[in-house]
Parts: sequence; structure tokens; C-alpha cells
Amino acid sequence: MTKYDSIVIGSGNGGLVGALNLAKHGKKVLLLEKHNVPGGCATTFVRGRFEFDTALHQLYGINEDPYGNKGLLRKIFEELGIYNKIKFVNQEEAFSVEVKGFGGVAVPGAKEGFVKTLQAVSPDEAKGIELFQELVNTAGTEYDKLYDFLAQDREITAEDFPCLFEHGGKLVTEVMSEHFKNPMVTAAYSVLSDYAGMPIERLPFMTYASVYFRGGETCNVNGGSQSISSAIVDEFESCGGTFMCNTKVKELLIEDSKVTGVLTTKGDVFKSDSVLCNVNKTRVYVDLIDEKHVSDEVFMNLKVSTPAESVFAVFLGLNCSYQEAGIKHGTNFVINPMIETKTPFDVTMRRTDRDIKGLYYSCYNIDDPEYSDPGTCVISMLSQQTSEHWMQMAPAQYHEEKMKFGTKVLDFFLDLYPDARNHIEEIEMATPLTFQNYLGSLGGSIYATEPNIKDYIANKLEVRSPIKGLYFCGCSVLMGGFDMTYKSGKAASDLMLRDFEKEEK
Repeated sequence: MTKYDSIVIGSGNGGLVGALNLAKHGKKVLLLEKHNVPGGCATTFVRGRFEFDTALHQLYGINEDPYGNKGLLRKIFEELGIYNKIKFVNQEEAFSVEVKGFGGVAVPGAKEGFVKTLQAVSPDEAKGIELFQELVNTAGTEYDKLYDFLAQDREITAEDFPCLFEHGGKLVTEVMSEHFKNPMVTAAYSVLSDYAGMPIERLPFMTYASVYFRGGETCNVNGGSQSISSAIVDEFESCGGTFMCNTKVKELLIEDSKVTGVLTTKGDVFKSDSVLCNVNKTRVYVDLIDEKHVSDEVFMNLKVSTPAESVFAVFLGLNCSYQEAGIKHGTNFVINPMIETKTPFDVTMRRTDRDIKGLYYSCYNIDDPEYSDPGTCVISMLSQQTSEHWMQMAPAQYHEEKMKFGTKVLDFFLDLYPDARNHIEEIEMATPLTFQNYLGSLGGSIYATEPNIKDYIANKLEVRSPIKGLYFCGCSVLMGGFDMTYKSGKAASDLMLRDFEKEEK
């Protein structure tokens, strides 16, 4: 029986980077994936002549700042030898936000332009906006440093993270209200909270800062996120790694509080004293490990974890250009403040059963004209959702409700762009149950669990399991999102390499 230095479960972003990093350092690595393609959320699918990206809208951490400093994700990709194998597309504009009935603003990607644009919206609050962004930048920089500390197994102290210890436990709305009140500025500084998988009224400032500290510097990828996943797998295999898709893990094998390997649903056993799980911690401890091997303390810690929200997605392939459809911005947030709001400018976009409160949509062709055939364009739109009511439906009702709610999402979009109605060539929809099926996440959450403070303390700052040889990456570490989960894979695998080195001594 072949024994591996390490087994990685799940080829999502964290698992891919973790597996490649281990293989780059000469380890014999087996990467297992239950789906038929690698990538998790970083995949694409084809309908007709259109290729749709499952989840990637914007990627952070790739660009250089005006002083030539590279983003953290750029450094990781370069170190792993994959940066030059991916064609990144810079997004000059960060996003546009529109509050129906009150106007909108398009924010540029450059940090300086991001702040100046919002200051122009509310000149009287220019100083407050500047100070808020400076605070966000400081906290966000410290947040990025957390990955280094996790990789180095260093204690996280107030001396090293003064801003996070002072402001990290505060809610975003508390810090924001101290600096500005303008509703459009508030909207612009709120909509990206969806990238954290938690409503802004409950979102810790620490997590929020990790999204906004870059200003709006973002990029996309020619060929979609699948091209990143494929590039990583190609490099992984060229380093001697073994990748197996259509292989679902049934059980983690544990002896004397140590991991010894995995058992698949096909009955295959693969042996290793080191396993990296790119799977939600709750699912690992509840579904993949016999409870006799899990301590009461672990189960108690898991109780503070709350599944993050999911989304309802609609994917459109239009047989016209984005100009013909009337679309002007690549990444867009539209808020309907008249639907179940506490105030006219309640900018959260949480799901209601009856109405579409807000819509997040992307038109990939604006930044990348080669994204689809000439004279066509691709649209991806998301509406925040929770899974409970979908899980309670019978199959016939589920399909009926899927079409009904999908029509509401589509009508919301077509109300903005009526010229697109007669150009719909392909359409696909996905509910939280779709994401649950493909990702194996609780409730179809695309960010696993909410990044609340209790979860950080109990789970999200811990890469190692109490079970020796078991490690975690992905959304179980710090937070979800593309660049965050890539970073988690690097941090977790760096820690594993440190542990390998200690054992060899």
C-alpha cells in the first residue's frame, strides 16, 4: 500500500495551493477531489457557446501599488511558479453602486482614486473618509499579517497587532458612523461586506478591513477561475503530486489521537500521517471522524459557528454586446431601499422570501473583451439567500420555486436593462442547494461559517487540529473569498512544513 507524506482533501483554492506548496518542497502528496474537476468555487461550466464562472467576480492581491509593492497573492503565485501561467485582467473600475431612487457612484480601482471619488460625493466629510480609509488600511494590513503568524506558529499579540486589538472587536457600523453619515458613501463602503458572507450590521471591523483596505484594486482572469485551478494542478503534477478526482473521502482514519490516512467511498485506503482538509471543520469532525476521537471541547467550539449566507445565482449569455444591452460597469451593486428597510438607506442586501432587496451582478466582457465570442457578453448575478426554506421543499415545489425566484432576479435585472430581454441566448440558475451539492458546504454557504469574533477565537485562528497530523485550510481559517482561501492554503502548508522539519530533527 502506497503511503504519502501528506494527503489533501478537497481541491478548492486552499487545498490546491496547500498541495502545490507541499509538493514544491519535495513532499509526496495525494490530492483528492469528489467532483470531476478541480477548483471548488474556482470552476467554470459551459452552456451552449458560453462559459460561465461559478463564483469569481473580482480577485484581490494581484496588482502592484504605485510604489511597486506586489500584492500578497501575487507573491504566493510567483513563489509557486504559476503567476506567469495565468492571464490576469486588470479592472480599472472597482465597482458601481446604485441606490434606486437616490442615484449612484462608480468607484475607480486605484486606492487614491477610490478615496477621492467618495470625498467628491460628500465634500464636507472628506477628512472623515480619509481617516476611515487609513484605519481600514492599517487594520487590513495587520489582517494579512495574520497568515504569516499562523504559518510561523507565532502568538498573536496586541504588540504585533495594535489596530486589530483596539478595533477588531467593534462592528463596522460603529466605526463607520464615527467618520461619515452620507448615504451614498455609506453604501459604497458597505456593499463589499457581501464578500465576507455576513450582514454588515453584524460584521466585525477586523474582517471588514480585510476586504476594503486595498481600496478597489482588483483584477479578473482570462478564461475564468478554472484557468487558475488548472494551472495549479498542472504545476502540482509536474512536481510529482498525484491528483485524483471523482474520489470522495468517507472517513478519516485515526489511531491513538493521530491521523493515519483516509478511507474513500469506493473502499480505497490511502495512508499518511499528515492530512490537510480543505473542508468545513464542522463537516470534518461530524461526518468524517468517529465521534469517539473528537473531544468535547472541539464540539463545544463548533457550537459558536454559524453557517454563512448562500446566494441565488442567475447566469446569462446574451447574443449582443454589453454596449447594446446598455451595461456600463463591470461590477455592480444595486440596492432597492424601499423593500423591508429600517431606513431609506439600509444598504444590506439580505434575502427576503418575497422581494429582491438588492442585486450584485458582473459583466465580464467590459474588462475582458475576449471573455466570450464577438458580439456577445456574459452576465453573472447574485442575490443573497439562506437555505432553510429551500431545504424544506419537495422536489416538485423546489423546481417551481427555483423558476419563480429566478424570474424575480431576472426581472430586477431587466428592469435596469430592458434592451437585454430579447438577446438572452442561454440562462442557468443555481440555488443554495446547488452550491451545497457541488461544494458540500453547510446550507450551500460559499463562505462556510460567519466570521464572528467567537468563531475566530474558538476555530478560525487555529490551523492545527487537536488530532495530531490533521490540519485545516480554506474558509475554516480566518475567512472565505478567493484570495483569502488561497492564502490559507499557503499558511497551512507552511506550518505543516515546519512540523515536518521538527519531526525530522
